[in-house]
Amino acid sequence: MAKTNPFDAHLPTYESWFIQHEAVFLSELAALKQVLPLNARGLEIGIGSGIFAEPLGIKEGIEPSAAMRQKALERNIQALNAVAEDLPYADASYDFALMVTTICFVDDPARALSEACRILKPGGALILAYVDKDSPLGRQYLRNKERSLFYREATFFSTEELFSLLAAQGFVLEQCLQTVFGEMQEIKEPQEPLRGYGEGSFVVIKALKPLAKEAGNFLPDKAEQRLNTALEAGNMAWWEMELPSGKISFSYNKTKMLGLNGEEFNHYRDFTNIVHPDDCEAAMKAMYDHLEGKAGLYECEYRMKNAEGNYQWFYDAGKIVKKANEKILVAGIVTEITAKKQAEMLRLSKAEQ
Repeated sequence: MAKTNPFDAHLPTYESWFIQHEAVFLSELAALKQVLPLNARGLEIGIGSGIFAEPLGIKEGIEPSAAMRQKALERNIQALNAVAEDLPYADASYDFALMVTTICFVDDPARALSEACRILKPGGALILAYVDKDSPLGRQYLRNKERSLFYREATFFSTEELFSLLAAQGFVLEQCLQTVFGEMQEIKEPQEPLRGYGEGSFVVIKALKPLAKEAGNFLPDKAEQRLNTALEAGNMAWWEMELPSGKISFSYNKTKMLGLNGEEFNHYRDFTNIVHPDDCEAAMKAMYDHLEGKAGLYECEYRMKNAEGNYQWFYDAGKIVKKANEKILVAGIVTEITAKKQAEMLRLSKAEQ
């Protein structure tokens, strides 16, 4: 059931937030404008009052709140009465779809992403914008959730969790930006977005619906170089593993992040050999659970030894993308999260004092 009651009842309060926090709003718009495809047919899923769609030039979308739809119409934006899990559009009919915080309010996030994938053309872009639950603003929203008019029924996500959800629907990550740095009330001027995540509270992910792929090729050939550049900027890398052979392929940044020579890694055991002994069993179990159908996604955090003999933290997520002739292809994305883990440990340490 769509969570529309707060938005129907408190539209003026919703609109006034963007006026009171104009610099934050302009910062968010700047990040969205950097990833929005030009001269393309797009829509917004959960278009709300059209507050984002209007300055972004988006003229259509869906919105379950009647009050919000009426306000969008006043902005000359056509909003259909529908939910993200059941989009009233034909397959492969749009170049891009935008979701600004909508993912936090849907009943079934996986279904919503699946529907977005369905209506996108091959190579089309899904743009997710949200408040990262691990950011300062995200933690504040979580603390005050029960007192919030709008976020009481919201489900907040970390960036890693959304990477996992996107990977499970077959999306390929292209770009990740962040903005809204520091305390919101102290932001008086629009901020320039930065690549990656982990510092800014507002994160924008651009993920692509894959083009038709040949067997054994996880990434669209034409997008691979661009994808590698984007992933490196975000301390990420893609990987593939073929089973039962155990043969692996990966983007150069996977070993570069560790200061290691990628040519020395040809089998998955070459990587498991440098996983911290305390983490190896859990990582292997996560993979086996996915391969055996016990988990819809392979997902885990672990430490790997770098060239200097120290350990770095990584978040890894992937899924089976092909089964054929008794062979299985698993593909995913790994993210370096050492700074995030250190910040978490520091917060816990201070909380215990």
